[in-house]
Amino acid sequence: MIIIYNNGWVVHIIYCMILYLYLLIFLSFFVFYPFDISAQSVKDGEQNGYVEGELLIKFKEGVSHKEKASFLKKHNLDRLREFKRARIHHIKLPKGVDLKEYLEKLKKDKDVEYVEPNYKRRPMGIIPDDPALSEQWGLTKIGMPSVWNSARGSKDIIVAVIDTGVDYNHPDLAPNMWKNNKDTEGNKVDDDGNGFIDDVYGWNFYSKNNNPMDYKGHGTHVAGIIGAVTNNGLGVAGVNWQVSIMPLKFMEAEGDVASEIDAIEYALDMGAKIINASFGDSTFTRAEYDAIKAAGERGALFIAAAGNSRNDNDGVAKNYPASYTVENKINGVTYPPLTNIISVAATDGNDNIATFSNYGAISVHLGAPGVNILSTIPQGRSDMPGASLTVNGVKYKAYGMEYSGQVPKEGITRQIFYSGYGARMDEFPPEVRGNIALIKRGSEDGSAVTFKDKTINAQNAGAVAAIIYNNQSGYQIVNGTLSEPGEWIPVISISMEDGEKLKSMGNPTATLINYPYNTNSGTSMATPFVSGVAALLWSLKPDAKASEIKEIIMESVDPVDSLTGKTITGGRLNALKAIQKMATQIPVKFVLNRGWNFVSFPGVPEGGIAIEQLFKDISDNVKVVWGFDNRTKEWELFRFNAQNSRFKPLQTIEPEKGYWVYMADSRTLNLNGTSLPYLNLTLYDGWNLVGYGGYNGSDVRTSLSSLSGNWVIVWGWEDGQWYARHSLSDELPINILPLETLKVNKAYWLKMNSPGKSINWVQ
Repeated sequence: MIIIYNNGWVVHIIYCMILYLYLLIFLSFFVFYPFDISAQSVKDGEQNGYVEGELLIKFKEGVSHKEKASFLKKHNLDRLREFKRARIHHIKLPKGVDLKEYLEKLKKDKDVEYVEPNYKRRPMGIIPDDPALSEQWGLTKIGMPSVWNSARGSKDIIVAVIDTGVDYNHPDLAPNMWKNNKDTEGNKVDDDGNGFIDDVYGWNFYSKNNNPMDYKGHGTHVAGIIGAVTNNGLGVAGVNWQVSIMPLKFMEAEGDVASEIDAIEYALDMGAKIINASFGDSTFTRAEYDAIKAAGERGALFIAAAGNSRNDNDGVAKNYPASYTVENKINGVTYPPLTNIISVAATDGNDNIATFSNYGAISVHLGAPGVNILSTIPQGRSDMPGASLTVNGVKYKAYGMEYSGQVPKEGITRQIFYSGYGARMDEFPPEVRGNIALIKRGSEDGSAVTFKDKTINAQNAGAVAAIIYNNQSGYQIVNGTLSEPGEWIPVISISMEDGEKLKSMGNPTATLINYPYNTNSGTSMATPFVSGVAALLWSLKPDAKASEIKEIIMESVDPVDSLTGKTITGGRLNALKAIQKMATQIPVKFVLNRGWNFVSFPGVPEGGIAIEQLFKDISDNVKVVWGFDNRTKEWELFRFNAQNSRFKPLQTIEPEKGYWVYMADSRTLNLNGTSLPYLNLTLYDGWNLVGYGGYNGSDVRTSLSSLSGNWVIVWGWEDGQWYARHSLSDELPINILPLETLKVNKAYWLKMNSPGKSINWVQ
């Protein structure tokens, strides 16, 4: 029988068969075997306020419920909330009383440990000086492209974003949003008995409801840094490809400590390991201190923005909650530092500390990117709109419809054609095809026509985008929704006045933008970089303690001059070093099966490890190890207690190489204390026996894309079966299965058509 294949494949098949047979025959001799909303920044010396008519009271330990109730009745106080773990009561004062006078009166009661106002907290961010910067330089600065080869996060890790809320329907965030699956949406029943009805998407402690939607933009921007969906062909990348972001809204332009504590307790009860606190102000509050302390006792890490007032947090001017990292002496009482907090300063693209950032040699732990950071913003109404309309040089304010299609940041430029109410297809002129439809809200006869209906009609008429303007004067812009995700054209909404003006122009050419992303600056932006990395670390070692995560982050920073003497570590966050350091603490169980194993050891230390050391615990079962010198094309051999051989001796196992290992019986090899791969692998012309050190299950051609046209074919072997992938052709010979993905700890034969190339498996 004669079988004819592609000539290139014939050569490869014959070569590999000869190689494999040669190996087996030879071995037979030895077989005896990875905007900040800116809420405007807090100015120097600016005093924060407190919620009028509200106090936070902590009773002394041992005070009974009956005594507490008696106290409240005696002083005519209404209890709004009780935080049981912290023994704190959020109370409302009688109308017309002076808060400060009442506070002093209550302090004197024998049952009160302390009482204080319900102070306000504000987002820690500032408006960037250069909003045109649109590249995610921060991810590259902290080493994320290399990190993603070994760690991409986990949905099991919950990060609570206690902020202005989050646009949980944002297409670049929705897959990574936390959901309370124990509660049924819309049934108005507290299914899980946690005290919150229909808290499917988290909770709004600001408005006291189950909708933590963001109308400011700050929280959504923070969330995108932590976990905007990556590798989805849309928008921006987050530090984590996979994570569970829990949106807990407690502020808009500002919030208060009682609502913050409520959010903290909810986060802990619902399983959050990390709390991102991109907010703060200048007043120490014992209630906040106690709540964060209690969070630490429950194993949570609290990551806080250092502040944007250019202050030294070591001095008198502090920023809380970040400044609970140092000892505080208030009214003669000393409060020890809270060790579960990481305080974060902001740095720019040149590793300079940001001009607005607070700092502190003993109070701020490290810096992270915080200047001109591109991230997600709400799709619809917010203080950071991602939509706009420009006609004849005039820019009109607009909101993007929720779920509507997006356009590149430069927008699309087309003519506008008035299309009435868009309720019927005959309202759309033929010229609207390929252009922008201008549609009035409502209907001619008063019947209900949804924004979704209008959009469907516009799409069917061939419009590439739609503008829907209000039908009521005095209402600026409709905050609309298309009701559900779909393949929608971009749709924006504008005011009635602006809509009628555009209608009167005829068919002007307009540039429409619906791009729910923007740049923002602040320590608010630096903080989620650290939260994101903490989540990555916990995804690798779910049983790690908060103190362990914190220590690894601090010990793996890049030292930078601008932070020397201004932060505890003197450095800027480095995710790659942190992941590598964590890897040294993760036990790795490596199974070698009976018979031949075609494997690599990407976890062994840089420089390699002596074979006797690597296999010392299973040496009685390792019969022979074959290696291959990719440069000289010589076989290398190792046998325990072997005599001299005519083959080149194999003495060291290297992380980037592949090996054939023959086992007498299956054994488990413990690689505890090794590091993740990050070395470059040098490839030579012809065949190379390599070890794969990338992300497990990565597509073959994607993994080898950096080699461009310099690789020809790759072969893998598993369970007695050969697998292959050619760089160009999908054609496979008989009995050869397609090699779709590359696996960690596996070895591969890779043929190159040019020398001196290198790869580090970074995608």
